[in-house]
Amino acid sequence: MCEGAPEHMIWRIRKLRREDVNATAGLLARAFADNPAYAFMHPRVATRPRDLRRFFERNLIWHLPVDFTWVVVDGADAPVGTATLEPPGGIPHSRWELFSHWLLPALFEQGPRTLRRMLEADRAFARRSRWNAEAPDYWHLHAVAVEPKHQRSGAGSALLGHVLGELDRLLPARPAPVILSTQRESNVRLYQRYGFAERGTFAIGEGRPDAFTSWCMRRH
Repeated sequence: MCEGAPEHMIWRIRKLRREDVNATAGLLARAFADNPAYAFMHPRVATRPRDLRRFFERNLIWHLPVDFTWVVVDGADAPVGTATLEPPGGIPHSRWELFSHWLLPALFEQGPRTLRRMLEADRAFARRSRWNAEAPDYWHLHAVAVEPKHQRSGAGSALLGHVLGELDRLLPARPAPVILSTQRESNVRLYQRYGFAERGTFAIGEGRPDAFTSWCMRRH
């Protein structure tokens, strides 16, 4: 049980609101601080906490229009965990929106090395996701995280159960494979409990000291 979490606490889950973005980006940055994929994409060690926070702010805002991001909140209604579903076909956008929201800020704030790493990882994940789904379009469960001090409190399990229950209600109207990837082999057994099967692994950055491996999973 995490420090400060009441025994048998019942966690409340709701949709992300615009005013939650800063706090939720912060918890994502802390939860993924040691994740090798994000270390690869954000190679500036000295500024990585800030870089990750800005990345997650942009990611959360990017997904707001489809309204498929949830947060698990504490008694003060503050987010302590989050998960996002990206629907089949991704987020509708123009080239200008892609450039102005993602490419230009990354280049301006973090430089060309970070932008190259982000693009390399994005292309690799996109290719492997299509392979994993065996389809061009799919539901993608991602950015699943719980504030480090609230991990092992039941917040993550409550969040996953809720989000996947919502997904089951969405699937009849928008049928498509459901996939995810994780960079922690220890997470594989967790996701298996929620109906995901391991499909294989792939590496990004092979031959470099910060190369990493991802485990691909698809829901039955």
